[in-house]
Amino acid sequence: QGAAIESLADWETALERAFVSAREKGFVGIKSAVAYERPLEFAAVDRAAAEAIFNQAKTLAAAPGPADWTRHRALQDYMFGRIADLCARHDLPLQIHTGFFFDTWRDVRQASPALLVPFIARHKTTRFVLMHAGYPYGSELLAMAKNLPNVTIDMSWAYIISPTFAHRFLNEAIETVPADKILAFGGDYEVPEGAYAHAMLCREVVATALADKVSAGYWSEAEALAFARAILRENAIRTFRLGL
Repeated sequence: QGAAIESLADWETALERAFVSAREKGFVGIKSAVAYERPLEFAAVDRAAAEAIFNQAKTLAAAPGPADWTRHRALQDYMFGRIADLCARHDLPLQIHTGFFFDTWRDVRQASPALLVPFIARHKTTRFVLMHAGYPYGSELLAMAKNLPNVTIDMSWAYIISPTFAHRFLNEAIETVPADKILAFGGDYEVPEGAYAHAMLCREVVATALADKVSAGYWSEAEALAFARAILRENAIRTFRLGL
């Protein structure tokens, strides 16, 4: 942000500026992939404690290298709380990677969405979008979305992790959470060809799941189509304030 970080206050000011800049650039959400680096467990840390840790870390700054979160994790916990607060203030949903990783030799347990429950409960005015259907912790994520009003489910990536899981998850989601809490698709690709192929697979899984509900008499065809429109389009427009 073009400013030196000499104190915790400087860091908080820079973070605020980053949010203002993001808003000006048209950002519609803030995404965190911190689960790749540490467990999704964020303690409640007061500012005085965070400031003391920051000042201690500054004294060690002469030795460059990655932060040691076994020693400074509480400071990261505090700053992640500030990110959640700023998401609420600027009306941006906080997307958080949960569940499976794109690479290997990771401890998948550290990305369980259930670890976020206390943090989410402390930030009631922040809108959370929890990604990738929490695979393999899908049922836990559904229970969270059912219990926590500020949680939305994002099924991005789920269809290529496992179409069978995605079908089962969507079937269960229909029965457990309100339709407006499900974002059924996100390509999670950097190239349009991958997103297009993923969209085709997504539509196949969604269509099969909804056809099963119609065949079972759970829904009429019109109800199933209305649900499909919601989870594949309308919910994303509303969640990310797209104005379409």
